[in-house]
Amino acid sequence: MKKTRILTILLGLLFLMAVVTGCTPESPPLPPRTDGADQTVATQETLSPEELRSKAAVLASEAQGLNQVSGSALDAFNRAKNLTVPAESQPQASESEQAGPFKLTVRVQGWTGWSREQPEPRTTVYDSFAVGDEVYDNITIESIGTDSIVMAFADEGLGYTVTSDGTIDLRSDPLKTLEVTCGVERCVVSQTMDAGTYLYFLLEKN
Repeated sequence: MKKTRILTILLGLLFLMAVVTGCTPESPPLPPRTDGADQTVATQETLSPEELRSKAAVLASEAQGLNQVSGSALDAFNRAKNLTVPAESQPQASESEQAGPFKLTVRVQGWTGWSREQPEPRTTVYDSFAVGDEVYDNITIESIGTDSIVMAFADEGLGYTVTSDGTIDLRSDPLKTLEVTCGVERCVVSQTMDAGTYLYFLLEKN
C-alpha cells in the first residue's frame, strides 16, 4: 500500500513536470539539480510522501518563476517591436525634399566703361542647393533659414558692396556676408572703376 502511494505520487510529479515543460515552449529547460546526484527521484524507496510533496512544490515554484520571467521577456520584446514598427514604416524623404524648399536665381550683369556695347547678362537658376555650395566665384551658401539664406564672400580682394540705386561705393568695406530674404531681390556690385560686375540674387520658394 505504501509503495503504491509512492508510485502514484511519482507519476503525479512526472505529469506535473510534463505539463510545466509542455505549456511553456518559450521557457528554457529546467536547470539540473545541484544538491547532489544521490538525491534524485531514482531512489524511490528512500523518499517519503512528504519529501515527494516538497519536491513537487519546489518544481512548481521554479516553473512558475520561469513562466513569469518568460512572460516578462515576451512582453518586453513585444513592446520593443511595437516601437520599431512605426519608425520602419515611415516613408523616406525623397532627394528633392531633402534639397530644401527654395530656388535661387543668380543674374550676372557685367559692365565696361570702355565701349558702348555692354556684355550680355547671364542667369543661373539653382533649383536645389545646400550649405557650402558655390553660387558664384568665391560666393558660397553659409546658412539656410526658414525664409532666407546667408551667403559668404570669400574674396575680399574683389570686393562687393550692396547697391540700391546702381551706384558704386569704392570707400565702403567689402561685404563678408549677405542675407537674401525670400521674394526680395538683392543687388551687389564689384568695387571697381573702369569695368565690373553687378550680381542680382532672387530667392523663391519651390
